[in-house]
Order: sequence, then structure tokens, then C-alpha cells
Amino acid sequence: EQLATARLRALQSQIHPHFLFNTLNSLAEQIWEDREKADRMVLLLGAMLRTTLGLSQRTLIPLREEIAALHDYLDLVTLRHQGRLATSIAVD
Repeated sequence: EQLATARLRALQSQIHPHFLFNTLNSLAEQIWEDREKADRMVLLLGAMLRTTLGLSQRTLIPLREEIAALHDYLDLVTLRHQGRLATSIAVD
């Protein structure tokens, strides 16, 4: 279990910087092209970072919090890809 946890954390440490740098590059571009979109991206990124920091320190996370974090992530990725991505979440 400790090995699996260590591998997961190593993978997360690689993914987070990649995602963050791509998002920041997209944001820098949007500042000049669409200020409202850039503002929305900043708010979503801030919410995601707050959520990620909060969730990483807990072992049990309610499904509603996971889904809310997923919504923020998908909204941000959809904005980054400028309408080339469509997503939906269906939860009973």
C-alpha cells in the first residue's frame, strides 16, 4: 500500500506542473484575446488549487466534493481548448 501511494504521489507531482504550466500559458494568451474568459480561468484555477491542497491532506473525501472538483477541472480544460472539447457528468 505504501508503494502504491508513493507511486501515485510521484505521478501526481509530474502531472500537476504540466497541467499548471499549460493552463498558465493558455491564460497568458487569453488575457489579450478575451479578458472575461481569462478572468473565468483564473477563478477556476484558484478554486482547483484550493481544492487540491485541501483534498490532498484527507484520506476520505465525499463524492460531492470530488464531483465539484471535477466540474471545475472540466470547465477549465474546456475553456483552455476553446470549444474543441465537450464533457458531461451523470451521477445518480
